[in-house]
Amino acid sequence: MLESELKAFLKGDKQAFEDKNALEALPDHIQRWLDASDLMSAEIAAKRLGESLLSEDASFLPDIARAVSRVGDRLLARREMTLFYQLSHRVVIWIILEARLSPTYERICDQFRELVAHLILNSQFAESDHILETFYIIRTGKLKKSQEIQNLAARLLDDVATDEVLDILLDEFQTNARGKRSPAVDCLLHLGTASAGPLLGLLRWSPSRYERARILQILSFIGPQAIPALTREIGKEQPWFYTRNMVQLIGKVGKARHMTILQPLLNHKDLRVQREALHAIHRLGGDKSESIALSILPGADERLKPDIARVLGAVKSRNAVAELLRILHSDTVQEVEDLGASVCEALGQIGSTEAVPTLNRIIEGAGSTAYNKKIRAAAAGALVRIQEKTGRKSVRLPSKQKHMKLWAGLYDAMSREEGEAFFFSLVQKDHEQEHLILKQGHMNQRLFFIEEGELVLAYDQNGEEIWVKTLKPGDIAGGESFFSASVTTASLRAVTAVRLHVLEKDALMRCCLRFPELEEKLKDYCYKTGNIRTILKQYGMERRIDQRMEIAARVSIQLLSKNGQPERRATRGDLLDISAGGLSTLVALPAEEACRFVEKRINAKLVLEVGDSPLEVDGNGVIVAVFPKNNNESASIHIKFDRRLNRLLGLESMIRIKGVAEDFEENRAPEKKDDFLITRLPE
Repeated sequence: MLESELKAFLKGDKQAFEDKNALEALPDHIQRWLDASDLMSAEIAAKRLGESLLSEDASFLPDIARAVSRVGDRLLARREMTLFYQLSHRVVIWIILEARLSPTYERICDQFRELVAHLILNSQFAESDHILETFYIIRTGKLKKSQEIQNLAARLLDDVATDEVLDILLDEFQTNARGKRSPAVDCLLHLGTASAGPLLGLLRWSPSRYERARILQILSFIGPQAIPALTREIGKEQPWFYTRNMVQLIGKVGKARHMTILQPLLNHKDLRVQREALHAIHRLGGDKSESIALSILPGADERLKPDIARVLGAVKSRNAVAELLRILHSDTVQEVEDLGASVCEALGQIGSTEAVPTLNRIIEGAGSTAYNKKIRAAAAGALVRIQEKTGRKSVRLPSKQKHMKLWAGLYDAMSREEGEAFFFSLVQKDHEQEHLILKQGHMNQRLFFIEEGELVLAYDQNGEEIWVKTLKPGDIAGGESFFSASVTTASLRAVTAVRLHVLEKDALMRCCLRFPELEEKLKDYCYKTGNIRTILKQYGMERRIDQRMEIAARVSIQLLSKNGQPERRATRGDLLDISAGGLSTLVALPAEEACRFVEKRINAKLVLEVGDSPLEVDGNGVIVAVFPKNNNESASIHIKFDRRLNRLLGLESMIRIKGVAEDFEENRAPEKKDDFLITRLPE
């Protein structure tokens, strides 16, 4: 290469790339610069070469690509991995754009395989992943390439995944010893098939539930490439939970053709595996799962039949009607939990008019079998669905005049179909005097409609029971905790014998699948008739015995496991109020996610300034309530401390607030107090 051409090349002159002789000589020049320790010139030349590979003039690309491959050979031979890594970012783009498999293309891909292995062995996981991801999207067909290039990408990924490479990635995944767990997971994901087997081995023996959940998530992302490893494992003698996990994965990532792998597991010795296999077959096969479900229904374990009925209902199998009706007339229909109700619901989904006489007899209590209330409610719901599907008007429903009269305002807000579905979702309960129906501080999944008798709402304050209100027929109890993610803030106890209609959360959700507006109508009615907060306000009562301080501040909150170890990553929130007994904070988490944290253990940190002295608040407690805010985009989290912060008592007027340190993370102490953001209160 002439001196003038070389200078032009280093300056990025595009015409210099058109000289084949110059390109042919460039690798030798780069080697001479490296021999002379002129790393800067070598780096500039490699950069220009990489840029030229992306030229719009396709006529010169084969020559430029050959020059790149020759430079790659020189760099690998000298173990100049840093320079080769710098070159790789532009060459990867060429690999993505190039449509033809050539010896040069294959050679450059082989060089990248060697580079990736080197980077991973040196714990440079993030640096290697842009190459791995390129091969991954080619292998999986996410990037359309010829079959020959797909096969090449598959071979290179398999070659990278040596035992040594996989051991390093799996060790980092388990221990996070280098603080690089996330990029290590990305590498495992993009290695695909090769990492599925070792991950399954780790899944089988891992003692950590959290780790097992992460492994399942990675395998789900690997997708169909994990199927061969799953197939090899699933036929072996394994612990039931491990087999169930594999079945669950096949159900998520498999195709309809994989139903045959799962079918033998319908006879597995563990019922939980049978159930998972049945639902995985339904997910994979859809309507094609009907024949399998029908074939096993007569001889299946009675405890599996509710699940089979649900599958047959979901696919609207008219071929199943006769067998489902036979089950309703069997002696075991009430002995097996959910069997009768599931069969009735399936008949309703199918829209079977043949089932109408049997369903009518069930809800009227006719015949020799006295069906329980849950089955009768399911039968009534099935009749409503059959009536909707067929327009059949002869369906007879049980009397509900008394109930409708007590809650006329509620039913007036509903359509006739909504009202019928809602009424038959209720279950009647009778309780004796002094029976404790709801206990303060516990989660509640039920709403109570009081039909007869009296109950009392009360809350505990320092061991003393404070009566809030007496509830009578026509009242509804439990709404505050039923409609929000919170523990109950008051107890509910019968003061006389009572008769209630109880709505379970799951039953409401089933109704809402058909009538999406039903929950909002019910919620509006309950809030209009009063909840415990408005009742306390009306009576001038306050459950917190300590003064709440409503002040602006930043709080660090960290979820804890049962043994007090940090879970997830710490997050920050805006303090809403604080007292000696607890605090509430607004966090930028979707309400749906935050609501899952109720009753979880938690640590909260912030710094207060009392006079001229700092007062650190570092308290453990439990989340007692979560309420959606800002259209469910954020949530307020309410925390009750294990130990009262008696140091706060009487200091309200002296307190100034400091926020928490930036980027407060798991197991990391706050920075120096000078780094805290100080927010001073008005004097």
